[in-house]
Amino acid sequence: MRTLGLAAGLAALVLAASVAPAAGGPAPEEGTAPPTGQPPGPPPGPQGGPPPGEGGWRPFRGSSMFRDATDKEIEEILAFTAEHLPPVHAELKKARESDPDRFRQMCRRLRFEIRQLQGLRSWNEEAFRKAIEERLLETHIRELAETYRKTDNAADRERLKRGLREAIQKRFEAELIARRAQVQHLEGALKHIRQELADRESRREEFIDRQLEETSNPPPKAETPERGPGERHERPPPPEGAKPAPPPEGGK
Repeated sequence: MRTLGLAAGLAALVLAASVAPAAGGPAPEEGTAPPTGQPPGPPPGPQGGPPPGEGGWRPFRGSSMFRDATDKEIEEILAFTAEHLPPVHAELKKARESDPDRFRQMCRRLRFEIRQLQGLRSWNEEAFRKAIEERLLETHIRELAETYRKTDNAADRERLKRGLREAIQKRFEAELIARRAQVQHLEGALKHIRQELADRESRREEFIDRQLEETSNPPPKAETPERGPGERHERPPPPEGAKPAPPPEGGK
């Protein structure tokens, strides 16, 4: 889809900047809190939705684009297209039965496209509906154009051409609405990145001192007690009043 495809590259650049670690410091582990003094994350997205990367666009990992969809992903793709993109769903079912290679290729492409649509829906329902409308109109336009090219009757060609123009106009309007929403969302992400950069610049020495301390004095590793050959660790005594654990089967 053109709307999502054109925005995906820019979104990936914005997200890469928003999650990049500070120069000279290690990347934070997934699921860990940010260092003291840093903002906990991007502010809510436009219209109260989550920022990119949290229910919206996510950093794109190229390797996943080339792997085949899993069985679970295929079921999710079929369920989504059955609900929102019936023509695509019918094409998928046909390819699954007659052309497995094409079916796998379609699933690889749709996996990424559907993720973008689901992210869009999480923060802007209207933009999601318009993106779906645009996708359906693309299929309708392709079918109209094919019929037009095969028709010889002048009156029928004129009628089909009017219908083709009307469909193209509707697709264009839907694309504009969806793209405006995406631009607004990206502008919110860029605003947060600029604020974060200004904060880091204003507290330069504090960040440098903290990273110096963390680098020069790493936390000690937990030591594991060594034991000799055949040596067993004694079990800790049971809590007061608790029944002792039964001996292992076959033991004394």
